[in-house]
Amino acid sequence: MRRFAPAVVLSVLAPVIAEYVSGDIALDAFPALLGFVCLNGCWAVLARELVVRRGGGWPGLVFLALAIGVVEEGLLDQSLFNPHFAGSPQWLAYGFVPALGTSPIVVVFMVVLDAVWSVLVPVALTETLFPHRRAKPWLGRTGLLLVGIAFLLGAAATWMINYRIAGFRASPGQLEAAVVTAIVLVALGARPSPEPLPSERLAPSAFTVGVTAFLASSAFQVLKLITDPPAWIVLLGMLALLAGSLVLFSRWARRPGWGERHRFALPAGAVVTYCWFGPMLMLYKGNMGHVAEQLVLVAVTLLTMGALASRVRHGCQLSDTRP
Repeated sequence: MRRFAPAVVLSVLAPVIAEYVSGDIALDAFPALLGFVCLNGCWAVLARELVVRRGGGWPGLVFLALAIGVVEEGLLDQSLFNPHFAGSPQWLAYGFVPALGTSPIVVVFMVVLDAVWSVLVPVALTETLFPHRRAKPWLGRTGLLLVGIAFLLGAAATWMINYRIAGFRASPGQLEAAVVTAIVLVALGARPSPEPLPSERLAPSAFTVGVTAFLASSAFQVLKLITDPPAWIVLLGMLALLAGSLVLFSRWARRPGWGERHRFALPAGAVVTYCWFGPMLMLYKGNMGHVAEQLVLVAVTLLTMGALASRVRHGCQLSDTRP
């Protein structure tokens, strides 16, 4: 069982962060976790396994994570095209482009949301828990087959449930656009990643990395809440923030001194963002019982992040003292 521990942890961690800590799903729906494991958890495992086996590195995982976001939001949930998604009559209203049949702001927000908090953050945290297996596959062929089957079942169930609830189907052209986009992103993610150019400057402190990740991810969430200025300004702000964050963190990761503390601090900062966003979302939904439950989950999440930080720090100290 120890051999499969990283894959099991990732398959559970991904939906817990993406669905529950985010405030998207209330804790009283925790039995639905099994279904989310089949979807969110399994695709995170599959993406990570493909990248490791192909030598794509983190650039490859970013492309695959974006492809996953397109698949879920464009094909399964169809939130990119449903104007009344989640019961909201104005879901696509802000920034809607008739020629596209969607709002680019919603497209960027939803796809990045899935990519970062359903895949990239859980993978980074899991690899922090199992640092000695970071560069190795976690599953054999049988394991990959089983995870793949579970993912297909989860995807089919997600599509059927959403169609039954929403009764919406995207147009053939919209579905084709989503499929082509996902295929292109998968092809980019499956390519071997070139060796990164080294840097002479030292990496910043892990604390700086964590705070920066928290501020950047929080700013991304806040931008989606803005609906006053012209939509193109908000869209450019989102894209600039994403591009700047990718460039900044990729440069920092190439610098001497970048280690386990930094690898933990980066995803941890993004998780802490959900610790304020989740309760706010529950408060917006208006169920005070769910707000109280969410605050308990936030406390558990922060305590867990603190325990993991202590473990990483202790592990680094042991490594530094070895001859």
